[in-house]
Amino acid sequence: MKTQAECLPCLGRNAVDVAKRISSSPAMQEKIVKYACKLLSGCSLDMSPPEIAGEIIASANMLSHPEDKRIRDVYKEEKKKTALLAANLVKLLPELEEYDNEDFEKGVRLAISGNIIDFGVFSDPTREMALQAVKNAFTKPIDSEAVKALEKAVKEAKKILYILDNCGEANLDKVFLERFREKVTLVVRGNPVFNDMTKEDLADAGLSSYPFIEIPGTLPGLVIEKCDEKFKSFFHEADLIIAKGQGNFETMNEYKGKKISFLFLAKCPVVTKLLNVESLSLQVINHNF
Repeated sequence: MKTQAECLPCLGRNAVDVAKRISSSPAMQEKIVKYACKLLSGCSLDMSPPEIAGEIIASANMLSHPEDKRIRDVYKEEKKKTALLAANLVKLLPELEEYDNEDFEKGVRLAISGNIIDFGVFSDPTREMALQAVKNAFTKPIDSEAVKALEKAVKEAKKILYILDNCGEANLDKVFLERFREKVTLVVRGNPVFNDMTKEDLADAGLSSYPFIEIPGTLPGLVIEKCDEKFKSFFHEADLIIAKGQGNFETMNEYKGKKISFLFLAKCPVVTKLLNVESLSLQVINHNF
């Protein structure tokens, strides 16, 4: 998905948030935001929004810590908080009449509902907000034919790459993944990117026993051309890619030749307009099948 003019203010807000988190110095914050504004004014709108966001994250780290190439996990506290929040939600599932652990569609709905637990979009998701989102997910409209096609693809696949999104929803992904865990290799970010999953976060989601592979760089999405040969090999050998979250949709929705199922809540006005759907609607978009 190409960047739209409407994306630029949102990317600017991301820059301000990252600057405040990575440095307590007003002078450094100003330097990071001004640099980001320069990036935004000169960037190609042919890039996807996550690609630009990745450059902003990398530049903030470079400017604030020029002698240290490590990417700071500036959302660490929030990631811990949302992981705990989601773990508590999982404990409540047996009490929800709407949920059936044997029903594939309800598993898909549950996995998508966790997408609400996102500090990148909502400033402070509460337990009540998250629980209501889960309940709503069982009654909201969904493309049932797309869900059936995904279930068929999962059954037929021998190797599935499951691209995780943010740390809160990963706990709900775990419940969904139990159905076909023997086929799954998880995909996490190679560096801290907003509140997205890294290998260090797998234990908090109860996913440390799964095999995993890391996406290199600071991109909150996936552009296969920018990945190393190891990742490309895993990607091309997989029979099915399941990609969680809007960022993965924004970077991969035009990719050809690979079965990809995008599972997410449509949160962004640009995405809802592109898909002609309502805000916070459940999306199951099967690409190339």
